[in-house]
Amino acid sequence: MWRLERIVYNLLKDNTALKLIIKRIYQTLFLIIKPKKVTCNFEMTVAEGYFFGFHDKSPWSINNSYILAHKIGSTWKDFPHEDSEIEVGYFTDNRLNEFITIGRTKCWNWQQGSMLQWLGNKELIIYNNWYGNGVVSAIVDLQGKPVKTIPFPTGAVSQDGRFIASYDFERLNIGMYGYGYANESVRIKSTDTDIPGNLGFTIYDLDNDIIVTKSSIFHINESLKDRKLTDGYLFVTHFLFSPGCERIFFLLRSYKKGRRLVSRIISCDLDGSNLHVFQTGNMVSHFTLVNNDKVLAYCSNVDEREGYYLFTDRNDDYQSIGEEFYSYDGHPQYSTANNSFVTDSYPNRRRLQELSIFNLDDNKKFVVGRYFSPMSYINELRCDLHPRWDRAGQKICIDSTFTGQRALCIVELEKQTARINII
Repeated sequence: MWRLERIVYNLLKDNTALKLIIKRIYQTLFLIIKPKKVTCNFEMTVAEGYFFGFHDKSPWSINNSYILAHKIGSTWKDFPHEDSEIEVGYFTDNRLNEFITIGRTKCWNWQQGSMLQWLGNKELIIYNNWYGNGVVSAIVDLQGKPVKTIPFPTGAVSQDGRFIASYDFERLNIGMYGYGYANESVRIKSTDTDIPGNLGFTIYDLDNDIIVTKSSIFHINESLKDRKLTDGYLFVTHFLFSPGCERIFFLLRSYKKGRRLVSRIISCDLDGSNLHVFQTGNMVSHFTLVNNDKVLAYCSNVDEREGYYLFTDRNDDYQSIGEEFYSYDGHPQYSTANNSFVTDSYPNRRRLQELSIFNLDDNKKFVVGRYFSPMSYINELRCDLHPRWDRAGQKICIDSTFTGQRALCIVELEKQTARINII
């Protein structure tokens, strides 16, 4: 980010509507001469008409064989409506030649899909679906045979596949438009309640079919004491279980129309006890877990200086990471296989999204590639790269639009040949 861009960003960051207008005009001017659509020095396989979703889940099965995806076809570019239905399933290998459909869903969005994910080391898949008059979690096997239905949506699954975290997606239709589900937009339960005492999150034990805990937004916010959010429309989102499956991490956010979200990173035990609020500033964008105790987040610190920071759970200490390399927001995911996180950038002045790796051993950044995103993919229709590691830390899965269509892409870091295979 150029110095002048940073100055303008700091002036406009709290006025979201004006920021988007200025950004679009600025990018349009720089597109008079269009850039190269993709620059990548590694072999990449591209499946047009597919996407995965968010950066906080791996689409690869535990044995690194299968890759989860949503199938949308080559023509779908609109915002999903109440009856929009897409296929869910998986590719049988990294060549992306064969896709196995295991179901269809009306509960999805462009940013996070249907929360499609694996259940630990089991050959079972869970995703959100619409049933009757509400959202449920559908669990199926590799052939799509129903195994179990949970009567509420799933946001995150613990690594052992035993626990799920559920929260109220209907509040996202207001708090983070584009992250909720269209079929819930006419059934919102609490739009007139800014800090509800009946909505929040649920931790559910799949093995024993019992609720471990339920915690309301009101209770969570009151527990923050002097860090609590005092106004706005509150909601919770972005849940992650610790690798040891003993703690849960999530964001509590406050929305006010036309203003930037105010956020807190929070952790607690699965029963809701031992709650901790991290020492961030008011801006928290995205985070990933390094281990049971370490959280890497793009956020502002207590002095409201933005960047990547490494935090320790139940501790107020933190340290800046890669300050000289990252002056922009991104979607990080950490890999234990190489002690590195992969992250992306939003489209820059020339609508190029950067994909990079930062190694925590030598504190070095490596740019994997840059991908063009057409102007038709903006706002809620945008396609962030949302990079995800495979289980061995040798491949990266991204969603991209550099071909002109939304596509799922596999970047193979062990194959240092600039070749693109479009399926």
